[in-house]
Amino acid sequence: MRNCGSLSEEESNCCCGSGKDAVEEEAAHEAKSPARWQVLAATRQVTVEKIRHYRAIALICRQQAVLHPEASWQWLADAERYEHLVDVEIAAHFRECNESLELDAKRAAA
Repeated sequence: MRNCGSLSEEESNCCCGSGKDAVEEEAAHEAKSPARWQVLAATRQVTVEKIRHYRAIALICRQQAVLHPEASWQWLADAERYEHLVDVEIAAHFRECNESLELDAKRAAA
C-alpha cells in the first residue's frame, strides 16, 4: 500500500488504508497534483516558523515579567497574547488542510 510522502499517515485522510484495491489507490494518488502537496508542505513550514516565533516572543515576555516585577502584569498580558496567536495559527492551518481534503473528496465524487 502506498503512503502519501509529504503528509504523515495521521495527518492525511487520503485514500491510504481506505480499503481500496491497489489500482484504485494508484489512480487516486496520480490524480492529486504533486505541486499542490509541495505547496501544503511549504505552508506547513511557514506555519511552524510563525509558531516558533510567537512562542519565542512569549518566552521573552515572561522573562521580562520576572526581571521587571513592577510591570509584570503588562509583560504577562503580552505573553498571553502571543500564546493566543499560536492557537489561532494552528487552528487556521488545520482549517486550511481540512478544506483542501474536503475539496479533494468533492472532486473525486464528481
